[in-house]
Amino acid sequence: EKEKEKERERELQNQREKEREKQKEREREVKEKEKEKVKEKETERERELQKEREAKEKEKEKEKEKQNQKEKEREKQKEREREGKEKEKEKEKERERGKEKKTTPAPSPQKSKPNEVAAGTSKQPLGHHLKSAIKGDFLVFFYGFTPEEVEKLSKIVIKFGGKADKNKKFNINTTHFVVKHLSRSFNCMSCVAAGKWLLRDTWLLESEKDGFIHEEISFLWSEASVTGQSDQKVVARAYECWFNRINKTGTGSFANWKVYLLLTTEEKERITLLLEYGGGEVIKSLNPSNLKSVTHVFLSAQSRSLPNLSKLLDAFTKAKTDCFDVHYIGTFLCDPAKLPNKEEHRWKDEKLTKS
Repeated sequence: EKEKEKERERELQNQREKEREKQKEREREVKEKEKEKVKEKETERERELQKEREAKEKEKEKEKEKQNQKEKEREKQKEREREGKEKEKEKEKERERGKEKKTTPAPSPQKSKPNEVAAGTSKQPLGHHLKSAIKGDFLVFFYGFTPEEVEKLSKIVIKFGGKADKNKKFNINTTHFVVKHLSRSFNCMSCVAAGKWLLRDTWLLESEKDGFIHEEISFLWSEASVTGQSDQKVVARAYECWFNRINKTGTGSFANWKVYLLLTTEEKERITLLLEYGGGEVIKSLNPSNLKSVTHVFLSAQSRSLPNLSKLLDAFTKAKTDCFDVHYIGTFLCDPAKLPNKEEHRWKDEKLTKS
């Protein structure tokens, strides 16, 4: 009996020992879980702090960008103010010159020597002497693109600080002319005559891809960049020659031309703009004092319906002024390596009888 009693006592002792060990094990597990929870909370807090730091960094970057933008705006404003002051000075000089002209007798009108000098073929690279026009405000005109393409390209222009020209016709304030395909259209030929930047759309597409606006030189239209139609090559070759010559000499393709147009109203509007873009002067009203200063007279097949045509032609003949078919202008622009054959384009009275 005593042996059994001792055995039971030992069993109870063992059980109590096991219970204590289990209790300790549970306590250790609870402590481990608590430690893990604390670690998770610390990790979460660290992540939150990291997010806060990143947010502050982004906020600082945005602030810097805003500051840079404001600085650019201030620089542009200063540039505009400088330009305004220069224009005012120029106007003041013009007024002074006007006063001087009033006080001195006007010289007898003389016929200006027309600027009929072939542009030739330059061996120097296209646009080699030019500085980029994207340093300040630049205005971009698009031609030959779909409305969706124009919208896409316009956004790129605005992104890089420029403006998109929404007009349907080229205007003299445009700094860059982006065209899908070259042609003998009014817009393309106006750009050729004015010696403006005539660019492919890759100028903007590659700028968008690279994250900065590229300089124009590598994206100018040239004969080498044209594939296919020979008509496009003619325009490209003409553009290369006139672009280099105009921007090197500072004179337009029609410099010193004083033109009188014997054309219908519809024809006259477009030809007037083209000539003025190229630096020519179109005389709107003819009188005895300016008759002898006219260097070119242009007519078309529709001119035969104009009143007093014969009298005007007689007056120009007496003044020894050249009268040409209006296509002379296109030939002059598109074949800059040589001057047009004047006899082929000279206006003859028998043309009035042609339909």
